Amino acid sequence: MPRGLSALLVGGLLSLSFALSAQGPPPPDAPRRGERIKALRAAFITQQLDLTEKEAQAFWPVFNEYQEKIKAINDGTHKQLKKGMENLSDAELEKLLDQELANEEKIVALKREYLPKFKGVLPIRKVARLSLVEKQFRMEVLKRVKEGPRGDGRGPGKGPGGNGGGRRN
Repeated sequence: MPRGLSALLVGGLLSLSFALSAQGPPPPDAPRRGERIKALRAAFITQQLDLTEKEAQAFWPVFNEYQEKIKAINDGTHKQLKKGMENLSDAELEKLLDQELANEEKIVALKREYLPKFKGVLPIRKVARLSLVEKQFRMEVLKRVKEGPRGDGRGPGKGPGGNGGGRRN
C-alpha cells in the first residue's frame, strides 16, 4: 500500500479506535468520525480497485446506496446488542438470533440485487475483487483498533500497564 494512503488509514483508524472503545452514549464528534471512516474506506477501495475517475463517479453512488441498505438491515439488531446481551432475556436472545439469520438472508438478497448494478459500472474483475477489498479494509480497521493508537497491542488509549495512564506520544 502506498505510504501516504497507509498514513491516512492509520490516522483515521486511530480515530475509529477511540469511537469503538467508548462506553455509553456516543461522543458528540461520533458522526464526524463516521464520516472520516467512510472517507478512508472510499480511499482504500478506490486505490485497491484502481478505479478510474469515470469508474469512481459511477461506482460510489451505487456502493453508498448499497451500504445504506445494509446498515438499515442491521441497525435493529446492532442496537439490541449494544444494550448488552446480559440485559436480554432468553426469549429476547432467541428473537435476536432469529433476526440475525433473517438479516443475513436479506443481505444475500441485496447482494444478488446489486451485483448487476456493480457490473454495470465496473469491469467484472473489479466487481469480483470488491468483496475481498471490503474485507481487507475491515481487517485493517480491526487490526488498528487491537494495536491501539501507538501500535503497542494494549488496545485504544492505554498507557503503561494498560490502564489509560502514563506517557502520551
